Amino acid sequence: MRDLKNNLTPGKNKKTNSKRTKSFGYQVLGFGAGGSSVSAEFDYLVIAGGGGAENSIGGGGGAGGYRTSFPGGTKIELTGGDTITVGAGGARGYPSNSAAVIAGIGQVSTAGDITSAGGGTQNSSEAYPTPNNSANNLSVRSGGSGAGGGHQFSYTVGAGNVPPTSPSQGNPGGGPSGTWGGSGGGGAAGAGGGQGSNAYSSPGGTGGTGSPSSITGSGVSRAGGGGGGAFVQGGSGGPASSGGGAGGSSPGGNGSAGSANTGGGGGGRSGDSTNGHRNNGGSGLIVLSLATGDAPAGIGISPGSNSVTTSGGRTILTFNVTGTLNL
Repeated sequence: MRDLKNNLTPGKNKKTNSKRTKSFGYQVLGFGAGGSSVSAEFDYLVIAGGGGAENSIGGGGGAGGYRTSFPGGTKIELTGGDTITVGAGGARGYPSNSAAVIAGIGQVSTAGDITSAGGGTQNSSEAYPTPNNSANNLSVRSGGSGAGGGHQFSYTVGAGNVPPTSPSQGNPGGGPSGTWGGSGGGGAAGAGGGQGSNAYSSPGGTGGTGSPSSITGSGVSRAGGGGGGAFVQGGSGGPASSGGGAGGSSPGGNGSAGSANTGGGGGGRSGDSTNGHRNNGGSGLIVLSLATGDAPAGIGISPGSNSVTTSGGRTILTFNVTGTLNL
């Protein structure tokens, strides 16, 4: 079981003891002492990987944790050569076993002192022995946002904002408002929807809503929860939300995976799905932004699947995969 308690902070930035010389909005560290290392302050959006979804009549995966300073929040200080880590979405195989369930948890994303937790993945007692509401079982379901519950579940759904941050990085999965379809996974801006209650046309719960951000220069909502899978005989799957995967509709609906670089949770399968595998969560995303006038001359990022753009007088660094900040 992962241990994140020492990796997440409520948003306070690290201070170093190095003496710094400011130059045109950025800082030069250790000048004249055998080399220089440039640092700069950035606004950030840090989204972790979304959680994978359960199989038959399954609850949606929880969205990856969502943390941002833009606009107007406390910036983070980063130094050239820093590694920026983008978390993968949770991936689960079939049949279930402990290792496969644990692999369904979304992976953390990290930039400097800011870490977002991966989304939770729905399980009953697959990962750990009963009771269903044991600490180990709850830890699999909980995360940045929590996973929903499966068909006729009687256990506690995943909690969001685990470990806690301020402001909150996510929300819980949907509770059992009915008894048949799976409930939705939690999203960055809202909890997942509950199950349907009609045994013969029961829909899955809606994935929790994601949060919008214009840090890239245009408003986009991300980190939505996965929809719950429908019961058999005509039920509809929970709809997708902000990058979360849709739940499978009956008959035969497999649902869909969370979208890449959104942190969306995976959608649950319907009760008569033909797919033997769960749906993956979407990978995370990290965006760094600063005023172009404050950007060091050598600013860049690697590898090439990441990008540097400008918009509205700001320089925007987008990490689709784990990479290196070059200053």
